Amino acid sequence: MVVGDNGVINKAKDAKQNMTNATAEEDQGLKDMGEEMNLLLQGQVITTDPEEPEEPDTEGPTVEMRVTENGGTYVKVTVTASDPSGIKEYQYLLDGTPVDTTNSGEYTFNNLTEETDYTLKVIVVDNKGNLNEFEIPVTTIEILPASIQELTEGTYVSYKDGSGAVKKAIILYGAENSNYSTYGIQIITADNVKDLNYGNHKADTLENDRAAFNQAQSDYNNLVTNLNNEAEQYRVAQNNTMLKSARSVGSVPNNPSYESGMLPDTYGYLSAFGQFRDTDTNYTSDYNQLEKLVSDGKIANVGDDYWLASRYAIPRDGNTVVRGRCVDSGHDNDYNFCMVGNSGGITSYNITFGLRVVFTLDESLNIKITGGEGTEAEPYMLEI
Repeated sequence: MVVGDNGVINKAKDAKQNMTNATAEEDQGLKDMGEEMNLLLQGQVITTDPEEPEEPDTEGPTVEMRVTENGGTYVKVTVTASDPSGIKEYQYLLDGTPVDTTNSGEYTFNNLTEETDYTLKVIVVDNKGNLNEFEIPVTTIEILPASIQELTEGTYVSYKDGSGAVKKAIILYGAENSNYSTYGIQIITADNVKDLNYGNHKADTLENDRAAFNQAQSDYNNLVTNLNNEAEQYRVAQNNTMLKSARSVGSVPNNPSYESGMLPDTYGYLSAFGQFRDTDTNYTSDYNQLEKLVSDGKIANVGDDYWLASRYAIPRDGNTVVRGRCVDSGHDNDYNFCMVGNSGGITSYNITFGLRVVFTLDESLNIKITGGEGTEAEPYMLEI
């Protein structure tokens, strides 16, 4: 040490004292911490609140379901569900029976029956295993054809006349018919619309009497004309614009007036049988169409005692007679015809028959199918 160097000595003393003070402060801090920890351990001092234990999640998700589409044989639904833990799955039930489990809130119930009541149910499960459910009742709708072109022959339809009365008919020629481009869609009244009696006509025993034969043909043409006039009057009375034209059942489907335009026989009665049956297309159109619909089981037997205005020449007992065809189950097959002519050896029937009318629908109009099932009991309703 250098004697007299007091400045250096003093600085050394100050540094030592500072170190001593710092050590003392640190010791005191450690001492205080130790005391505080001791008090905490003894439960005498609480400096912070302890964390509360989590409550278990037992609440199910919120659920709502609504129908978005009713297609008659199917129903689409949308399910809206939410939960803090998230959604795990959707369980779908039909009338209480499980049908599917998915992870989607969009679902379609298939293979349903039209016009039937169902209960649709969904059970939604969240990621914690909690669940909630929602159910709704639904009645499936009736599926109607989109247009009258879809209606098959033999289908029952109905329409309203000007007074609002419902009239029933049958599709006689539909869009599936090979003659659709010529005939269009034609319907026949399901019942007789008017009673007619042409019993004053008599059948001719023609033999080789060409004049009598031609007279019988003329009488027949007049009969067909009268029947078609009756049909047209009935159409006008219906006051429904969808009925484009009318004719008597048995007249030519696309040209009822064709009957009166046929030429008289020029070769004698023996060739008349072939001429009338080959040329008179009525014999193979309306009558055969009705018979086909009955035999196919599409319609019930259309009944008895109605006019089927078709010319028919037939040899009988060596003679030829001309008859206007009609239906009458009250007689055997040999006499199931209404005979026409001016005089002769065979007495005609004096029977009242009903008139059935065939309408051609006006397809240029927006004819809609608004209800029904197409059956005799529940025909499709046609409206404009």
